[in-house]
Amino acid sequence: MATQLKCTECGQWGEDPDRCPSCAAERQVHSTFANHENPNRHKAFEMPTMEWNNDPQNPHWKRSLINAGKAMHWAVLAVGGAIAWMAYWVAV
Repeated sequence: MATQLKCTECGQWGEDPDRCPSCAAERQVHSTFANHENPNRHKAFEMPTMEWNNDPQNPHWKRSLINAGKAMHWAVLAVGGAIAWMAYWVAV
């Protein structure tokens, strides 16, 4: 059995994924599925890696402040991860 799709224009059901068989209106593609061919899009549950701020438009002091904040953020995450890891092994 093929998938039946309901037309948003006329309300009739049909199997063609591109056009409605009754009124020939194009099917609307949901935004969740619209960008599958783009290799640059973020995949679900993918965390981008941290990159240092090298933007030449920012002044040097601002770049240093941003990069120091990123380093502190990763340090806090490392300490928190270590505590969670130790708590797991204490509980086991």
